[in-house]
Amino acid sequence: MVEIVNEPARIGQQVRVPGHGLVVSLRWGADVEMDIMALYVARDGRIGRIYSKVYPGGDSGNLHCFPFMQIADGPLTGYGMRNQENLLITTLEAMREVHIAAFSYTDLAMGRTEALAAYRVKVAVRSHGAITHEIPLVTPKAGHLAMICMFDASNPLRIRLVNVNEVVTLDMHRWSGREKHCCGR
Repeated sequence: MVEIVNEPARIGQQVRVPGHGLVVSLRWGADVEMDIMALYVARDGRIGRIYSKVYPGGDSGNLHCFPFMQIADGPLTGYGMRNQENLLITTLEAMREVHIAAFSYTDLAMGRTEALAAYRVKVAVRSHGAITHEIPLVTPKAGHLAMICMFDASNPLRIRLVNVNEVVTLDMHRWSGREKHCCGR
């Protein structure tokens, strides 16, 4: 296992990853309900988001056609943890960038704003080659949504996993309205 970040000074660090066959796992160590979200910008300009269908407007994605990523319905063999959600990525070929974010359903439901790093949140990215990169959330800033890392696929031959580690207010309008999926969606 390769941990690419373990302190705030390492924010911005990058590592090359393959552009296909990835499992992105959101893991946390507190008694809260966290959810994974992927926000993407495609090479053709389409923008969109992948997150649980239990939320209004939620779209869990599709592995077989655009956007070629999907939230797993349940624990994956060998990945099963109680406090874990998984995003499967078939390929990043159509993408320019994909941001991996986490938010606390518990905090949203209770109307509170906490420092999500206190929940010991991290993202693990595993490829077919079994190389795992872990990025812990270390920013002490409070908020509902943490942008933990991103895949920079602007050069399809050199896809990079970048540590972002920031808590943001999400303008959902930026990530909606122009999505077009295949498979009749």
